[in-house]
Amino acid sequence: MEENDRENSEEQQEYAVFGSEAPIEEVITSLMEGNPVFRCRGIVRIKVGEKVFQLPIRSVDVEESIRLLAHKRPNPPVERVFVRPDEAKKSGQRGGWVTVANEASPAYIEAQRTYTTELNYLIMLKGLDVSLKDSSGIAVWDPNNESCQDKEASLRILRSLGLTSWQFTDIVEAIQNLTNFAEEELEKNSARG
Repeated sequence: MEENDRENSEEQQEYAVFGSEAPIEEVITSLMEGNPVFRCRGIVRIKVGEKVFQLPIRSVDVEESIRLLAHKRPNPPVERVFVRPDEAKKSGQRGGWVTVANEASPAYIEAQRTYTTELNYLIMLKGLDVSLKDSSGIAVWDPNNESCQDKEASLRILRSLGLTSWQFTDIVEAIQNLTNFAEEELEKNSARG
């Protein structure tokens, strides 16, 4: 087999096949920094007009993304309200003045929507297994090279691609589903061991 054919064959084998049966079992004898052996890869198909594009995706650490944006997570405004003793008794509480979060505040709902959108863009950025280039062709994001990962420029580029809400949702859900699949497989393998 020629070198190019072998490389193409190995690239195709990298991607996860969804299902319960795994084609190959491998004994891992060592783990090395920078070698993400537990990362799961897949493909998401996105319809654009009459065409269907395939985008390679990878599992992500969603908790890491949440931690990265923790400083932007909004808190609902709090209000002091008086709760009558008979109403409070129904929920096992005492009556009187209490502080409650107002999650129905329009400003909070908008801030939460903005935060959730930004979190999903970050999950998409980390989950797409493709490089991103700016308008001059310079790579601003390489998923395999941490020294080439300008998060702000990359998020700006993702926002400028003209994704519809359906396409955006499909990509993010596929990444989350792939991540869940990888975690479930890891749990099954741990239970067997």
